[in-house]
Amino acid sequence: MGRIILGLTIICLSNVAKAGIDKCKTYTNQTDLNKCASKVLSESDAKSGKIYSNYQAELSPDEKNRLRESQKLWVQFKEKDCSFEASPVSKGSMYGYVLSSCLVNRTDKRITELENMTSCKNAAEPGCL
Repeated sequence: MGRIILGLTIICLSNVAKAGIDKCKTYTNQTDLNKCASKVLSESDAKSGKIYSNYQAELSPDEKNRLRESQKLWVQFKEKDCSFEASPVSKGSMYGYVLSSCLVNRTDKRITELENMTSCKNAAEPGCL
C-alpha cells in the first residue's frame, strides 16, 4: 500500500512540474508554495474568464448557450479530476499546492482551447479542422 501511495504521489508531482506554475519554484516552505500556487490559479482563472467572455461576445445566441453549457461541464470535470489527482496527498500539507497546480494545468489547457476556438471562427480555415 505504501508503494502505491508513493507512486501516486510521484505521478502527482510530475504533473505539477508540467503546470504553468514555475514562478513558485523559488519558494522553499510549503505554506509559501501553497500561497503562490493559489495566486497563480487566480491569475489563470482570470485570464480564462476574460478569454471566455471575449469569445462568447462573438457568438450567436445558440452558440453562446452551447459554449456556456460546455464550460459549465468542463469546470465540473476540472474540479473533480484535480481533486482525484491530488487525493494521494489529501491529508498532507502538499494538498493545496498539488490541487492548485493541477487546476492551473487544466485551466491553461482550456485557455489554449478557447484561444484556438476564437481564432477558428470559420471551420474551413487550415489548422482548424
